[in-house]
Amino acid sequence: MTDNDDNKNAKISERMFLWDPTYTRATAMVIGTPFTLSSGGPGAESAALQRATLASGPVSGISTITFGGQPNATATNIAEDEAFSARPIFNFTNQTGSGASSIGTNTVLFVDLKTTMNTLLNTIHNANRTNNPADFKGFNFLNYDLRSFSSLNNPNAGGSISNVGVYLVYNNAGTGISAGGLGISGTPAVSLANSTNLQDFINLNGTTDALGNTGAPTASVANPAQLN
Repeated sequence: MTDNDDNKNAKISERMFLWDPTYTRATAMVIGTPFTLSSGGPGAESAALQRATLASGPVSGISTITFGGQPNATATNIAEDEAFSARPIFNFTNQTGSGASSIGTNTVLFVDLKTTMNTLLNTIHNANRTNNPADFKGFNFLNYDLRSFSSLNNPNAGGSISNVGVYLVYNNAGTGISAGGLGISGTPAVSLANSTNLQDFINLNGTTDALGNTGAPTASVANPAQLN
């Protein structure tokens, strides 16, 4: 474990908040091969706050995302001092209007990781061991923290975020999912999780129900078996 000195004043008790960008280095312990919003490499990722709508696709759990209008703000990952913890830090500097950026109704935080599905598959695995050549023993978890978009860090947040929906956007053609830092409309979006919390740690594989159905639906993951 690499532990830098984040206690600035030994006379008082101090708390370190991972959602606070003023902490430029997060103490961390790495287990396995985690996949984070910094997995594309230092400074590779781009982000945008954009208006967006989702339309149901022919396959359950997979939608088509459409972006509309000008973005509220764009940014790149400036987590130059987070090589070990891989915590992303996006600095939105060109937001419309004044004040700090916030996520409004029907607005998404769109992040292009500039990486491939092969990289993601180094981390997530089929949790159903039946006919599974990898013989993976474990679970796939999704961990996120969006409290930096709340009034804790943003006095202009303008209310609380009541629901968080997480989607995986991909492009089978391999031609990218963004242009100029903005999301490209018409790309598929796989629903990963839904939550009412700004910070959550979600088991994407669900549970086994009384009938023995692996990946039974949970409150946070509607179709966990599909995520295999």
